[in-house]
Amino acid sequence: MRPVSFVSLLLFWVAPLTAQGPESSGGFVTTLGRDTIAVERFTRSASRIEGDVAIRNPRARTIHYIATLGAKGVVTKLEMTSRVAAAPAGSPFVIERYTTIEDTVLVTEVKRNGVRDTVASGRTTVPKTGAVPFIQSSTVFGEQMVQQMLRAGVDSLEIPQFTFGPNHAFPSFVKRLGKDSVDINVGAPGYAKVDASGRLLALSARASTVKTETVRVRSLDFDGVLKGWVEAEGRGELPGAISARDTVRATLGSAQLWIDYGRPAKRGRAIFGTLVPFDTVWRTGANAATQFRTNVDLRVGEQVVPAGTYTLWSIPTRNGATLIVNKQVGQWGTQYDKTQDLVAIPMTVERLSAAVERMTFEVVPTPNGGQLAFRWDDRRFVVSIRPAG
Repeated sequence: MRPVSFVSLLLFWVAPLTAQGPESSGGFVTTLGRDTIAVERFTRSASRIEGDVAIRNPRARTIHYIATLGAKGVVTKLEMTSRVAAAPAGSPFVIERYTTIEDTVLVTEVKRNGVRDTVASGRTTVPKTGAVPFIQSSTVFGEQMVQQMLRAGVDSLEIPQFTFGPNHAFPSFVKRLGKDSVDINVGAPGYAKVDASGRLLALSARASTVKTETVRVRSLDFDGVLKGWVEAEGRGELPGAISARDTVRATLGSAQLWIDYGRPAKRGRAIFGTLVPFDTVWRTGANAATQFRTNVDLRVGEQVVPAGTYTLWSIPTRNGATLIVNKQVGQWGTQYDKTQDLVAIPMTVERLSAAVERMTFEVVPTPNGGQLAFRWDDRRFVVSIRPAG
């Protein structure tokens, strides 16, 4: 399925936002680079939002949801079911989730493969009224947040989001940026374009770690897209995780080295200087921070790294990079703490003749020890490495 042109939606941006509460139907297409990773179809009325989301990674699956809206236009009830798209007819849902909401109190029942999840089921309280559900790859509830802001007659509004039951609620907010644009922030900015009635036309997660782009479409062959994904799986064409986790193990003399990292894919995108900005600290991978362990003291470049476990970060530039060895471990890749830096080491860069699709770490033996390198797109960043003893 070809991605919908983001620019084509500019034709609809015509007027300031007003709280009209539209009755509508349509769809959303979410892409990551050149790949379509999710589609959504929905219908909305003054009292109900119903729809389906199809997600491709790591295997095709569907989510069906029905949200009941109360007199004030906020969600008062949610019914959600999910199943593997290729599962035989009549198979139990992978997840069922039923939530009722009264003011700030949420009561949730969760079942997994037909069995009640006693941990996720229960009662929780959110700090404000007007909570909305978080459903993976669904965009329509971002539109719901915009609608609630417009009804309140304000330029920004904090709105709790809830997932799977007790203690699974988190703050988010929506904020007007201009007459036809808003920030839908669920932990990171989401830049949205909306029309005069508050319908969401496009949503960019370019400022987050997700990097997806979503556009509204008038019509969508939802069943056809899902069928194509299932048929591709039948041929063995599994897309796998968006950024698969991988491990490198290597021996250099007395050194036993281990690297655990996420492997983002190029997906037709320009990487260094665009997706990964120059002169900015980068997690050097995807998702959780890249972990590195050595059993002996190492000389990395001209610096000594004592035996132990660390995280690796980098600052790519136009002509090289800096490798950062950080003492904090186990954190997510957005939680960089400069005060925990152990050493910062210059790396050289090599330009590659063929683009590397998935970011790759490697340890390569050399006559004088070895090289620690990572490569992605058209570049390979390298630093020398050997036991310090």
